[in-house]
Amino acid sequence: MDLGIGILSWKKPITLDNTLRSYQQNGLLDLAKEVYVLIQEGGEQEIEVVKKYNLPYITTTDNVGIGKGITMLTEKLTTEYYLFLENDWLLIEDATKTRKQIETAIENIKDGTIDCYRLRHRQNYGAPLCSLWLRGQEGAREYYHLMDCVHWYSDPDVRFPDKITSPIKPGRSGDLDSFYIADSRYANHTNNPVIYKRKWYLEKLCPMYKGDGRANEMEVFYWWSEQHFKVGQGDGLFKHCDLRK
Repeated sequence: MDLGIGILSWKKPITLDNTLRSYQQNGLLDLAKEVYVLIQEGGEQEIEVVKKYNLPYITTTDNVGIGKGITMLTEKLTTEYYLFLENDWLLIEDATKTRKQIETAIENIKDGTIDCYRLRHRQNYGAPLCSLWLRGQEGAREYYHLMDCVHWYSDPDVRFPDKITSPIKPGRSGDLDSFYIADSRYANHTNNPVIYKRKWYLEKLCPMYKGDGRANEMEVFYWWSEQHFKVGQGDGLFKHCDLRK
């Protein structure tokens, strides 16, 4: 498949090693046509980790931040589809489920059903899940983070039918257990694992990043909510797992 993976890393060689091992063991690296790791501040230990997995890498002399790092990786890749990851997103599903979800994402982006597809695991999502405090009061922030309720409700399309829909029946043979779609008004912009068309991301998102992408975080947040992009979410593949090293 025409998939590129960009991985952003900064000063956590043990975490990076743990993460890349999960990608290798669960078939993710075999699915990708291209993979690049961006190592900020040129950490020698991280370079050794990346070499162990025979992956190409880019280095910077300083910490460029998430926004600029994403842009650098997106521009470096040449594939049609793009999955952005960081060094602390552990792949916790096997090769079969990994392929199925990524194929589902690409198929639905290709036919225009969705513009992007979230891949954070619904149940085993790791800490922190910053929106968890909204459980039971999803409207407290004007429903901007509503799509995150897939992590604590098994039936978000039933609870919020005017905002979240499901194109499949849960548990249907041959399908994912879940697949939900929401307008970007109710599915906030996130740096969690998401698949996009690479050129779409370059045209839509990269121009929004100014500086390191952190100073204008709220500007991007509100811009995203007004675009009416179609955001997909499935069972999920990745757990946030930071070993702090």
